[in-house]
Amino acid sequence: MRYVKAMSLRNSLAMLACVLPAVVALLTSFGVASAGSAERAQESGRTVLYVDSGSLGGACSDDRPAADVSRAAPWCSLDRALEAAPDDSVVLVRGGAYAAAEVRGRSRSEFVTLRPFEGEKVTLEGLSIEDSSHLRFEGFTIRGRTRIQFGSRIQLLGNDIAQEGIAIRPSDRVMIEGNQIHDLTYEGSVAGAGYGVWMIGGWHDPARPQKVTNVTIRGNRFSKIPADGIQASRVENVLIDDNEFDHITPFLRSDEHSDGIQLHGQATNVTIRRNFFHDQLGALIAKRSAFRNLVVENNVMVRLHAIALNIYDAPGARIVNNTIWDTGAALSFRDLPEIAVEMKGAIVANNVLEKLRFETSQVAVEDYNLIGARERATRYGPNDLFGKPGFVSPLVLDYRLRRRSRAVDSGASQYAPRGDREGRRRIDIRGLRNRGTGSRPYVDRGALEYVSGQWNSSGPTLVYKVGSAVTLAVRDSAGASGRYPLGLFG
Repeated sequence: MRYVKAMSLRNSLAMLACVLPAVVALLTSFGVASAGSAERAQESGRTVLYVDSGSLGGACSDDRPAADVSRAAPWCSLDRALEAAPDDSVVLVRGGAYAAAEVRGRSRSEFVTLRPFEGEKVTLEGLSIEDSSHLRFEGFTIRGRTRIQFGSRIQLLGNDIAQEGIAIRPSDRVMIEGNQIHDLTYEGSVAGAGYGVWMIGGWHDPARPQKVTNVTIRGNRFSKIPADGIQASRVENVLIDDNEFDHITPFLRSDEHSDGIQLHGQATNVTIRRNFFHDQLGALIAKRSAFRNLVVENNVMVRLHAIALNIYDAPGARIVNNTIWDTGAALSFRDLPEIAVEMKGAIVANNVLEKLRFETSQVAVEDYNLIGARERATRYGPNDLFGKPGFVSPLVLDYRLRRRSRAVDSGASQYAPRGDREGRRRIDIRGLRNRGTGSRPYVDRGALEYVSGQWNSSGPTLVYKVGSAVTLAVRDSAGASGRYPLGLFG
């Protein structure tokens, strides 16, 4: 992500200089230069199969049983692989452009993983999964609709998705992680066109599942999307974590209402945390239904042209430790008369907000926020602070707190998540008086905990491999982690 991590470029370069010798040693010990995807899979005891429509390694045929498939005797199509690959197998797809893949009625008990052959680019015209389970797609370039319907345990990891997004109808245990979802159009099927992830429950047959449940959307970038980054209705148990949303705007149709996330029509147990929203309209709108157990925490929402959080009828909503600045407005709670529940009982604490207006009847707790300026006729908590928070450099999207910010060491720990947006633990800054409350009266307000220490130079904590790409994972002295791609090996 382009988000400015909790270190300067100078510190980053110094840290890399310190750890590169250790990286070389680790790469040597792991045998990265000689170990490719197939070898790793074989060493782990999994069956390795091949799809090669261009017959690059040998003449392809879809008439072969899985037992006869090899690198020199591959299948031709992904459809055949999706149908015939056994449980707990890996399907390596040789480079080239492939037609849209489709699988229907194929349930398994263990995952089948499909990914490009090492160092090769595979482009799919689309992907359709129906009444199927235990499928993992890694590292593809997808230029058509990805559709999941009555799926279970479906994973989309590290793909480049453009032109059309992901449409999910009633399904369970879906993971969307590490993808680039960008530059979408309104082409393709009408339902869900223009949305990054469109997950909508409800089905005409009451005997079929009616909700989208247990979804994780983590570590993706949503960029240049003309409708919503994520739109959800009739969903339950959804985690939206550590994504970046930018330029979600109606650039193709002026009548579109574009938001980072839109919830409507029954969304229960939705957690929105550690995300970065910038340079677009709003971050979240929740409207047209009752929203129970809504949690919005540790998000950075900046340079937005509309209301950052526009929330209707979400009793008990928890809005804590967010940084919301340079926006049209930070937070709005409202009621729709046709919705039976009331907007009340919200917890709004430890946030850094440019503006905050609310009705006393809407909140159970509103306190320990740092607010840019008072609004008339608004009754604020006794521990709210007002004025400028003191950011490091908003011009380059660096909304970390400076040491002397009044938001540092002044939050209420009973409301704060254990870590901040970057995974840093809450720390007590030496030389600063603790002005907060709770068992850790030194937590900061906002999404980004101030850290006085530098990145330690003891070396990387992990080198991991995805395909043949190698990434260095490091952790600073305060517990924040970062991942740095080092390129392709092998």
